[in-house]
Amino acid sequence: MNEPEFEIDSTTGELKLKKRKIDDTQRSFAKHLKKTFKGKPQKIYVETMHISCQSDTYQPGHNYGGVIIYQYDGKSDWKTANNTHCKTGYIVVQDADSDNVQTWISEESGVVQRAVYRNAFGESAKDVEVVGESFAILYGQFEKNSHIFNNPHGSAFHEDRREMDKLSEHCVRKIVEYWKRVGSSRVEQRNFEVKELLQDFD
Repeated sequence: MNEPEFEIDSTTGELKLKKRKIDDTQRSFAKHLKKTFKGKPQKIYVETMHISCQSDTYQPGHNYGGVIIYQYDGKSDWKTANNTHCKTGYIVVQDADSDNVQTWISEESGVVQRAVYRNAFGESAKDVEVVGESFAILYGQFEKNSHIFNNPHGSAFHEDRREMDKLSEHCVRKIVEYWKRVGSSRVEQRNFEVKELLQDFD
């Protein structure tokens, strides 16, 4: 496996490009934590992103909460409480005002993205160890500021801020724009290669 082109600084938690120029042999989106976990470096490689069929259809004028999951209880391939099969880079976007999401708002501290997670996976993110980021679509605009996964207390996989990392934001924003564009049409593409999403990253 090629060396990851992104790494997380173990002191600051900052995600950095190891090489500014993205070439054909090192295009995998990767997070590399420089600390020892049971004697081994802990790494998260993200080569593809997948938008779930559990995502709602985009409707102009509606607001949405979204999550992207990179790791679940230390796993890169897992099943959630409701038997949803996920892998690293799994994205769900749901209508924040839908009855399904609103059902869980009060039990998830009023946080929309936590309610989205629970509605999609049948469990609370508070009950599992999740590495991920969250975002929103407010009045049609992508919003990268959120606090559900972006800055969990004591997580060395995250920077000390509420914003999504600029690299993952670049990728997720593109996928969300595709999801918005197809609207009520059938979403034909579910999987996205990160190396392609990053081709125009500056």
